[in-house]
Amino acid sequence: LWVFPRRQDAVLALDKRLQIDAAISAGCAVPATTILSGPDQLTDVDRTPCMIRPAFAAREIDGRLGRSGAAYAKDTVELKQASALFPTPEPLMVQEPVAGTGEGSFAIASEGIVHVPSAHERVRMVDPGGSGSSACRSRPLDASQLDCMQRFANNTGWQGHFMIEWLRDKSGQLWFVELNGRAWGSLALSRRQGLEYPAWTVATALGGVPDVSIPELPHFTCRHAARELLHLAKVLRGRRRDGPGEWPSRFRTLVDVLRIRRSDRWYNLDRRDPALFLRDLSWTLSTALRKKH
Repeated sequence: LWVFPRRQDAVLALDKRLQIDAAISAGCAVPATTILSGPDQLTDVDRTPCMIRPAFAAREIDGRLGRSGAAYAKDTVELKQASALFPTPEPLMVQEPVAGTGEGSFAIASEGIVHVPSAHERVRMVDPGGSGSSACRSRPLDASQLDCMQRFANNTGWQGHFMIEWLRDKSGQLWFVELNGRAWGSLALSRRQGLEYPAWTVATALGGVPDVSIPELPHFTCRHAARELLHLAKVLRGRRRDGPGEWPSRFRTLVDVLRIRRSDRWYNLDRRDPALFLRDLSWTLSTALRKKH
């Protein structure tokens, strides 16, 4: 059985401009956003500091599927320089930067109804300046998150599993970042909570979400060993450029990464196949080293 997104879902998952419109319609808080048709329009932007992101989650680049990275500009000089980071024409989003903790809310949507929702928050990112998580922990789902997810799914007609990424600022306000219509990096944590989203996605494709009742989810932290080491290395190296948010303390990071609690869970650690953990560790570290050369 091949489980594909419907065309309208795929378009929404790939085009962040549509996601921004859907989030606003659903009543989610969205950072002030300016849509540009191409990098040449960056010189017309008068908002700094700002984050510059490609509007497409993925696109064809030189005959391959890829995407451009994001950029941070603290002033107009860096804003003009940022155009060099986007050498080919593509639509961009310029957004007011929001400093906060990354969160994700997850669910299965079917016929406009959200099923088995849950939430995680990032503990550490591989690159503290912004990237995928190296450690995440589960957390109770806020009522405001659930309301936004429900309206978003109902308004867009999304079908299947999805994740909405948020930033929670110091005041507790949640800001919409993007929709991910795919399996997410912290899926290992979801499954250790008993949330079998992959199986439920297949069940949805076959005609309906199974009747799942989980009265109280266990909460703990799940860590990716190789990514934790990469996070430590980046923090020890120090910040190379300005960016939103504070840079972690070297000493605090060293203590947090090297301390292993009995309650911690690990990505890809399976007693039935212990070699998988070592293969993943080796592959992740070697891939990161190759990117440096």
